[in-house]
Amino acid sequence: DVESPFVLSALAGDMAGEVEPALAEKGIHVISNASAMRMEANVPLMIPEINGDHISLVDSQSTKGKIITNPNCATVFLSMGLAPLMSLGKITHVSVVTLQAISGAGYPGIPSMDIMGNIIPFIGGEEDKINQEALKILGSAGKDADFSITTHVHRVPVIHGHTVAMHVSFDQDVKVDDALSVLNNWEERFPKAFKIYTEEDRPQPAKDLTEFDQFAHIGRIKQGGRKNIIGLISMGHNLVRGAAGAAIANLELAVQKLKV
Repeated sequence: DVESPFVLSALAGDMAGEVEPALAEKGIHVISNASAMRMEANVPLMIPEINGDHISLVDSQSTKGKIITNPNCATVFLSMGLAPLMSLGKITHVSVVTLQAISGAGYPGIPSMDIMGNIIPFIGGEEDKINQEALKILGSAGKDADFSITTHVHRVPVIHGHTVAMHVSFDQDVKVDDALSVLNNWEERFPKAFKIYTEEDRPQPAKDLTEFDQFAHIGRIKQGGRKNIIGLISMGHNLVRGAAGAAIANLELAVQKLKV
């Protein structure tokens, strides 16, 4: 019975797969945090600062209303860490380790005796989501990026804040100073989305996250074991920029770009 020109969807995946297309058929634009439609070829999977131009994919959606999605929470911080580095050269492979907060498991979450003083090196379906979604985001509209990703995910006893450690391999040598310069440029371009740290022990969820935090906090930028590898950390609030705040960012772009 919704009559709004836009809706924000936070439905479970199976329900979203039915309800979101039905709303689009009615002429309602759907901005979705659900996973059901993310990998459809004509559905934008967007982080506005990175691939806002992918909104053009909605032109091939047959419904009057359009569907736009935001990524899995850990995918957001992986993609925001990688996107600036793509200007340094051709990426060939990315090795990823995530440390994901317990709030990402939803309510009531994980039994305390399973997570207190422990690390769980598995989250069902998460690794495939991260790999597939990041390549869609970092490619061109309708074509995935052409590098490979290997991901290990971990649930850790942190309330809020997903930390993504990555080692990025290029087809040529890359200098840390150049990587830092590119990241600082992105922080200047998007001061509400990127925070770059040079302290050796930052970023940290407990020290650097705020309640309504929309930032990718990026630090620990270093040379890898070979001169063509750059290592870094990208961390952010999994319930804000990784979920509800990501949908709101997409809504703000959609209001500018879509007809109502």
